[in-house]
Amino acid sequence: MKKSLISLINLFVFLNSNAQDTLSVELFKNLNNDKAKNVKQAKIAIYYTKNENLIFSRYVYSLENKSVISSQHFTKDSEPIGDWVCPESSFNYDFELKYFDKNVDTIPKYFDNKNINDFLLHTSAELSDKSFTFSDIFTFPCYAKEMEIFGTVKVWFIINEDGTTSNHRVLKSVDRLIDKDAVRIAMKSPKFIPAKYNGEFIKSTYVLTLNYEL
Repeated sequence: MKKSLISLINLFVFLNSNAQDTLSVELFKNLNNDKAKNVKQAKIAIYYTKNENLIFSRYVYSLENKSVISSQHFTKDSEPIGDWVCPESSFNYDFELKYFDKNVDTIPKYFDNKNINDFLLHTSAELSDKSFTFSDIFTFPCYAKEMEIFGTVKVWFIINEDGTTSNHRVLKSVDRLIDKDAVRIAMKSPKFIPAKYNGEFIKSTYVLTLNYEL
């Protein structure tokens, strides 16, 4: 009992030192979310905080090792933000999540007679690194697994004349949590082979489909 209480005290010292307001704390016997009936049973604490910038955080804390196992951060609109830490991986979500709204200003204009729907859904571009596949960098975010959030996300983006990508937007959405992760993966792609028209490299578009399956 005494050891568990000391661990809880250390936990709250950690929270206070990081200038965060604790919203709630839950105690568990293990990482399978089996609730602890008392402090003596508790091995894991999951706590939720809010800072002065209205960033909401979720920490999974080991009372035995006195360390954070994983941490996730969200804006007030439930959008992932900042550095996420999972037991086997880490992610960075310091970019703005945007959704495709068919705003013509986002679409490169080259062909007056081009069918705009065909142009939006272009998927024939090739990566310059033939050995690369997006599954090489695909990792299911740990919190999405816990919440059983899954489905297919489609990310639309522009392939520039030099093969780099830009203007990533979610074309088919499931949930902000995995929507943003799909954009993160799309942004990490190597260069594409840019499209050509009349012998010159031009911008084109691409739709990346990612399946988040439990």
